[in-house]
Amino acid sequence: MILVATMLVFFTSLGGCDKKAAEVLAADEQYDNCLDADDGAGAVRYVSKNSLARLDRLISVARTAKKAEVRAMPFDDMQEVLMMRHLLGPELLKPMDGRTYYTKIVQKGWLHSTSHLERIKIKVDSSGTSATVTFRDPEDSEITYGHWVFEDGAWKEDQLADLQTSHAELKAAAKEARMTEDEMIMASLEIRIGETVPPTVWDPPKK
Repeated sequence: MILVATMLVFFTSLGGCDKKAAEVLAADEQYDNCLDADDGAGAVRYVSKNSLARLDRLISVARTAKKAEVRAMPFDDMQEVLMMRHLLGPELLKPMDGRTYYTKIVQKGWLHSTSHLERIKIKVDSSGTSATVTFRDPEDSEITYGHWVFEDGAWKEDQLADLQTSHAELKAAAKEARMTEDEMIMASLEIRIGETVPPTVWDPPKK
């Protein structure tokens, strides 16, 4: 009965935007399939231009920025820069761009899909160019969101909008856990990649 109720809520939420919502659903599912298969070339096709431009910018920061500069960045940008430094090192960082980086981290299995979550709602805005997918974790009923934009004739994940949500969530989590932001960044980073990260990642990689 729970599954039936969930499906009723989901399809009812599509409202008058059935076609576009179905397109978002299809894109989200295909993107998940790519992530689950560690298919970096496939997954990067579902990432928005602004999201890739952000990674371009962060790679440049990861090459040279000192701790004070990194620490002044938004929560999620900090974590991404630290992950870049830890996983890639100076030799790989030098020739890297956002698209290549994203492809690589998917291929390595460092990004996880939302396939274990229930999609309970898809809301397309009135312009038909952006959408929000609402997810529910079946284990603890936690609600999370995914954001999509329509560009170049296809739906792409808008990670910038996702970050605006997770930034606030991470700050709240740090406060609740009675951890400093530095500690929370490192702890969440280690959970994300599944290995210990040394504090040296705060400094520019040595050539």
